Amino acid sequence: MNQKNFIMKDKKITEMEVEEIRRELQESQRSHLEEREEEKLELSGTIRDGEQKPNAAFTTEEETEIHQQRNQIHKLKEKIESAYYQVTQIEIGKRQRLQKLQNMFQIKIITNTANEAMEEILDGKDLNITELNHLIYAAATVITEEMNGTGEYKLETQRSKTPPWVRRIQESINDIRKEMSVLVEIKREMHRT
Repeated sequence: MNQKNFIMKDKKITEMEVEEIRRELQESQRSHLEEREEEKLELSGTIRDGEQKPNAAFTTEEETEIHQQRNQIHKLKEKIESAYYQVTQIEIGKRQRLQKLQNMFQIKIITNTANEAMEEILDGKDLNITELNHLIYAAATVITEEMNGTGEYKLETQRSKTPPWVRRIQESINDIRKEMSVLVEIKREMHRT
């Protein structure tokens, strides 16, 4: 927005030129989205307007699979939008770190679905960098929840309150206790015989 205001105040570009650029950008985005939709339809075996390719047998299994995928995208979109409004209430510096995810195969599937949901959310919106940051964090939160099987948005993650040096000392104490226990048992067996 600051760049736009600078350009408008200094009369570098007139408002008509800005509107023309905006229209061209929207048209190019629409054409790009239409091309992607056509590619998806070609991959699924159909063409727009109800026509079918001559060699494409469109089975009910494929239809149900596409329908399930659309439902997943829609559900993920709703979850991201819901999480977005919760995330906007938290200051960026006070956000909790998200848990590291392990299952790479499942991450790829959920991430692809989330990317498609994000495309639908961002379609026609003009977000500043902070709002975009909130939206990305909300999407990451939803992906983390989906991976962990929790359906609730949690504001805090569990972190260990004890410092690492204390944990190391406790581990070494536990190791020494184990060794002492073994030595005591050996000594008892020697006295029995």
